[in-house]
Amino acid sequence: VTLKHDTERKDRYGRELAAVYKGDLFGIAEIARAGLGVAVVIGDNDRYFHEVAAAQEKARLADRGLYATEPECTLPAQV
Repeated sequence: VTLKHDTERKDRYGRELAAVYKGDLFGIAEIARAGLGVAVVIGDNDRYFHEVAAAQEKARLADRGLYATEPECTLPAQV
């Protein structure tokens, strides 16, 4: 596992802010691609935002995870 930092290494609570990679696999982008996470910007850290947002959009377009309309337990299915 490799951590890659952006502008700020810690948030206001002292938590480490980093992109997590295992080889070439970008953890949060894979989570977003599955529809199980969303892109956010914390402070000035936006280096990885667009990649995660693109993965999130792919999940939305494919109705995966949070965007699924089939399982009754998802928000889109309840709306």
